[in-house]
Amino acid sequence: MNMKLWILFLFWFVPLIARGNVVGTDTQNFVPTADGLDFVTVHSSETLRPGFWNFGLFLNHSVNTLPQQREDQGIRDQLTSLDYSAAYGVIKNLSLGVGVPYLVSQDIDAEGFRGQYGDTGLTEVRALIKYRFYGNHRGGGAVIFSVNQNFIENNPYMGDVNSPIYNLELAFDTTLAKWALGANLGYRVRSPGEALPEFAELVLPVDDQYLASLAASYHFPTLDTKLIFELYGSRPVSEAEGSTVRKQSTAEGIVGIKHDLTDALALHTGMGREVTTGTASADFRAYAGVNYAVGPSPDKPKMIVKKKKKKKKKKKKVIQKQAQGQPIALPPPPPEPPPPAPFQPTDPLVDKEPDLGGDEVIVLRDINFFFDSDDQVLSGAKSTLRKLANYLKKKSVKQVVIEGHTDSIGSDAYNEGLAKRRAMTVYRYLFQVEKIPAKLMTTRGYGERYPIADNGNQQGRQLNRRVVFRIFYNNGEAQ
Repeated sequence: MNMKLWILFLFWFVPLIARGNVVGTDTQNFVPTADGLDFVTVHSSETLRPGFWNFGLFLNHSVNTLPQQREDQGIRDQLTSLDYSAAYGVIKNLSLGVGVPYLVSQDIDAEGFRGQYGDTGLTEVRALIKYRFYGNHRGGGAVIFSVNQNFIENNPYMGDVNSPIYNLELAFDTTLAKWALGANLGYRVRSPGEALPEFAELVLPVDDQYLASLAASYHFPTLDTKLIFELYGSRPVSEAEGSTVRKQSTAEGIVGIKHDLTDALALHTGMGREVTTGTASADFRAYAGVNYAVGPSPDKPKMIVKKKKKKKKKKKKVIQKQAQGQPIALPPPPPEPPPPAPFQPTDPLVDKEPDLGGDEVIVLRDINFFFDSDDQVLSGAKSTLRKLANYLKKKSVKQVVIEGHTDSIGSDAYNEGLAKRRAMTVYRYLFQVEKIPAKLMTTRGYGERYPIADNGNQQGRQLNRRVVFRIFYNNGEAQ
């Protein structure tokens, strides 16, 4: 899919607006993130890489979220909702997301005055923009702006108006071994109207709110699974007349798992409950969902070679002045030819490789391998390897170490063998086709030991499937 399809998608659902935990229809505090990265409802700082799409579909069932006068411990209401979302990586560190929640069913077991939906169907639309202002694959920070438009008539939480809700959040995350930790802090701007007379004794409109959430996930690489813990909530900025701060606050916690069924398809399931009794906090919640990520394969060369433009030499006229007894003016000597362009194929989207030696380290992005493949390199491989071979032939090379790296899917032993076979594939090509002497090259297979991106999502795994060249020169320095 390209940008034109993205624009058509936006216009199809206009005005699609808001993404963030605890941003919903005021009774749907569970809101999955659109990009599907790292957590469930809590944002990480990571954005989708340019050209990547993520599509999400989540079903959640909540118990006791609607406003009721009855305060006993029985089941008063049950809601089943469906959340569809999509996100797209526009440029580096910038992604867009949209979401559409849909009420599938409601079951009310309460007599007398209460709040409930008039019918099932679309409840709101939402969209966001996320910008990552610093970070790498181990963590960082991002700012998220989102808006949501409520489509519910006579919503007691909004009053007699139906204004958009604006949200500004900061997302931070970090990685500690196999743990990923995240936190969101935000502010929500609401423009509520006057209380609805029929709900004045039960629910009052909610004004501006503070948002906060925490998340932690533990990655089991051999199981391709993450165990996720989240806590999210909101609190009004000021106490509304006739209602307490606690009553208008929300706080829920969930525990879930994310399993990568394939390289692109992830399954989610989990459950949660309220932490404190407040506005629309569910006594119990269960959810299940899928995320499907698609993106450009790395067959488009990403090698960065700085080329200097050749300047056209201006011919100077030689003026003979023998008549005045002056020597002939000779043109200046030609400038020395510029040095060869440096070979710089490192992908700017990822960090530097781990320090495993080498006077010069080259990471080739355009000979990434297909998932679970040791010989199916992508279409740009021959051109890139030829450029690398020509570069090496001009150097005083002592040794070239060819490293194979994989993502984390599969056992350690399998991935090390796969990485070794991938390195050997490149070794054979350089020796047999490009005539690089075999005595100058050696191979190593590191498997999943040295990731340079998050193995918990497709775009990170794609970057981890790579070949690294560590070049050692005779004089110990890159020339």
